[in-house]
Amino acid sequence: MERVSKTMQTAKGDARERAGSVATAACIYRSQGVGGFYRGLAAYVVLCLKPAIQYAVFEQLKRSLLGRRRQAAEAQGAAKTALSAAEAFLLGALARAVSTLVVYPYIRAKVLAQAQTKASSNLEEAGGAAKTPPSISETLGGIVADEGPVGLYRGVQPELARGMLSSAVMLMVKERIHEVSRAVVLAPKRESS
Repeated sequence: MERVSKTMQTAKGDARERAGSVATAACIYRSQGVGGFYRGLAAYVVLCLKPAIQYAVFEQLKRSLLGRRRQAAEAQGAAKTALSAAEAFLLGALARAVSTLVVYPYIRAKVLAQAQTKASSNLEEAGGAAKTPPSISETLGGIVADEGPVGLYRGVQPELARGMLSSAVMLMVKERIHEVSRAVVLAPKRESS
């Protein structure tokens, strides 16, 4: 359905008003076969890795920090088993930075490939010969060839700033909600003992 939706959203002029979901799906099937519905699937798979990496890094950092804290506190008594708001914020920001740095080259290549596809489409509408847009891997290779490996990360700073702040706040709030809900669930058990 994603492919059908995207095709409908990017259709030109009257075609956007005429073609419904079923007609658009039929057009995709006629022109590209079943594979047409899965065009761009690799992009979704790679982009789904970003939150997975972020949560995995956050949980590993949290487990490591709390584990070291428990070991140090065993000699002194009770150990704190939760992250402070500041700790959760910092670990959330760090986890998002790692996930962004892992996935960003693919995001940049995808944006460049989409821009080249649009330029090719505009050229075709103007009567020129449209050329086949490059694949993501061809775009990545072109970036490295033209700009070197550092080019894969051009423009990453705004993405890091935006993403790190939002993820840090989200994971800080998530940890607080987790601790409050845990206290509420465990409180009746303690009272009944």
